[in-house]
Amino acid sequence: MKRIRKIITLIVTFLSGAFYTQAQETTEPIHRYIGVGIRASVFQISELPIRTVPPNRILLNIDPIKYLRVEGHFGMYKNDYQENFNTFSNGNVLLTLKENSTLFGGGVFGVYPKDNIKFIAGLRYSQNRYNQDNIDFSNGIPFVVTDKGEVNILTYVLGAEYAFNKWFSIGAEFGFVTMKDNFHPADPSNPSTTSNTSISESSLVFRFYPY
Repeated sequence: MKRIRKIITLIVTFLSGAFYTQAQETTEPIHRYIGVGIRASVFQISELPIRTVPPNRILLNIDPIKYLRVEGHFGMYKNDYQENFNTFSNGNVLLTLKENSTLFGGGVFGVYPKDNIKFIAGLRYSQNRYNQDNIDFSNGIPFVVTDKGEVNILTYVLGAEYAFNKWFSIGAEFGFVTMKDNFHPADPSNPSTTSNTSISESSLVFRFYPY
């Protein structure tokens, strides 16, 4: 009888361990190393204090371990519009003005995973180079000049994302953003200027994990 009890005890222990291992494999999220995503800001471009900064970015993150994330990001902005000027010598003059910029950057984040949720905190740095057309006048005649500049952006980020499965997650971020705009006017007689701006920003992040 004692021998039978020992055998039953061993079988129950073995089955309990097997079921526990299977449950862990089923519920514990699989670590994904590479993610590609889209960061969509709640701001529209007209609401930003610096118009040429693209509010939406493409993201590429590498998570070498589950507690660390290294990220690169890219964004573009382009806008063409027309302005009508009334001059005494030539009548109405319709001028096309252009704005465009290209943003590159990277970030480093600490990650705390809990079930299907990842809590994220870190820093993101970006540089945005831009061209911006403006109007100048010569003898009362308007003409287009192109000013240039670069915006250096540092963002302190807090966020979280929820994994619906091992391939896809949706997250939200809150950031405190500082921007330093170095502006170089087309006219060399006008000095370059520097302005500093700070804002808070919220965004949604959609990530796909191919690996």
